[in-house]
Amino acid sequence: MNKRVAVIGTGASGVQTIQETGRDAKQLTAYQRTPNFAIPMNQKKIDAAEHAKMKKDGGFEKAFQNCHTTFAGFNYDFSEKNTFDDTPEEREKFYHHLLVEEGGFRFWLNTYADMLKDEKANMEVSVPVLQHLVHCSNTPSLGLQLLAQICNSVDSLLRRNTD
Repeated sequence: MNKRVAVIGTGASGVQTIQETGRDAKQLTAYQRTPNFAIPMNQKKIDAAEHAKMKKDGGFEKAFQNCHTTFAGFNYDFSEKNTFDDTPEEREKFYHHLLVEEGGFRFWLNTYADMLKDEKANMEVSVPVLQHLVHCSNTPSLGLQLLAQICNSVDSLLRRNTD
């Protein structure tokens, strides 16, 4: 496509539009009010042999049954460990696995058991997300600008909740 494209907004639809249109557009411009971060889905295709094996072994039924027993209705749940049960190195490896290797909602809903309940644990999980954001940016200075905006937003939220 030899067209210039502009997308207004970077919500769920905007992100999807940008990903698909950006592949072919001559130029893509995205207008956003508030930056957000979309975690990679990391979906994989299941070939016919794997599909047949899962069907034969009851893998699909087991997955659907698991969904009825988890916090958010996914085929996985929170870790049995709390954030600070692991060393910093173990946490970094665990977060990388969930964020980069697994993707999707796992980083949010397959993480440490205390992440949604403990403020210190929640702040700890922000570090790998912010590092990943800067690392994935094609322009390091842009990544650092986004990081600064996010930190300012978090700081203002924290001040609002403590004042």
